Amino acid sequence: MGKRANRKKTGARDYQSYLLIGGKGQGKSTLLIDLVEEYLKSFQNSYCKGIYPRAFIHDMSSSRAFRHLPTVEQACQQLGLDLEDPLELLTLKDSSGNPVWKKGALRYVCRKSREIQHMHEMLAAHFRNGMVVFDEWTTYVRANPPDWQIDIVNNHRNYGLEVFYVCHQIMRVPLFFIRGDMIAKIILFKTGERELEYRQFRRYSCAEQLWEAYQRVLKAPATDNWVQYHEIIDV
Repeated sequence: MGKRANRKKTGARDYQSYLLIGGKGQGKSTLLIDLVEEYLKSFQNSYCKGIYPRAFIHDMSSSRAFRHLPTVEQACQQLGLDLEDPLELLTLKDSSGNPVWKKGALRYVCRKSREIQHMHEMLAAHFRNGMVVFDEWTTYVRANPPDWQIDIVNNHRNYGLEVFYVCHQIMRVPLFFIRGDMIAKIILFKTGERELEYRQFRRYSCAEQLWEAYQRVLKAPATDNWVQYHEIIDV
């Protein structure tokens, strides 16, 4: 493992974190692909030294929506790198001191707890000024999380990271995450969980706004679109 990366100046860009909640078949992954592409394109007019249009996706379930993207392992092969640990790609610099991986979106498929911990630690130590998607995040995050699970949660702005935390149910989001200044916005789809009551939303700092959005989302009819009706709530 290489040395820990330093913070880079990110200009006026405001790196935020988002909580994306929705059940299966609602189009979460399709929406994320659109957001990734939009994010990468946003650098066309704001590129500066030290900022690279990159997105890293933890593809927990090998989602069909992400399969057109190269994996980290495939990127290493394309770059002619024979690495025992493909995540070492995050640490590599070229002769000018710039990252070897300079642009585009990569996905990393892993489910084992040790692999997930290693991925979080490598991202926190070496990935700067980019976008990160943690798919199905609540399947492994703990109510009292160890440091490696909350490093990026707490420090994403210092690292210059725009982060999406994705889960299936409103009630599965851990309390530590929703009671502090952890997220900027919630993107809410239908969740598939049993119908909730207002009292169950009081755990959220934006309880009233989230409850009202939840009711509208619940009543929205299904469509033939890949991405179903959803609302964005400021936290």
